[in-house]
Amino acid sequence: MPQPTNNPASLYSAYMQRAGYPPNDYMQGVLGPMEHKQAAQEMVSENPFMAIPLAAGIPLYSGGKALGAIPARSPASADEMFAGLEGVARGMESWWTRALDGFGKLGIMLDDGSGGTRRGPGGAGVRG
Repeated sequence: MPQPTNNPASLYSAYMQRAGYPPNDYMQGVLGPMEHKQAAQEMVSENPFMAIPLAAGIPLYSGGKALGAIPARSPASADEMFAGLEGVARGMESWWTRALDGFGKLGIMLDDGSGGTRRGPGGAGVRG
């Protein structure tokens, strides 16, 4: 089970909101995409190597739900699948931002993709 946090947009918050409704309730379909996005975002943000299996697994999971092969609290939906994939992208963005900031604090300049470089508070200057 997810761990409690003060962040209202956390996986724990989404999980607890969803747990308040019975399976196949209308609200499961409303809250499901939010929970799937948070789960994917938190997993990938903590471990970027999870991006590949999640990006492949999310559509497979949705297909399994649609075929009835996977028991679930809500029916399969494109919203849930795309929210999960969005979570993967946001998790990678979060991880990459933290990584660039960490390198900047070490004084290492890296290209941030915008034609310049990025630095942390104690890092080297910005080029560009």
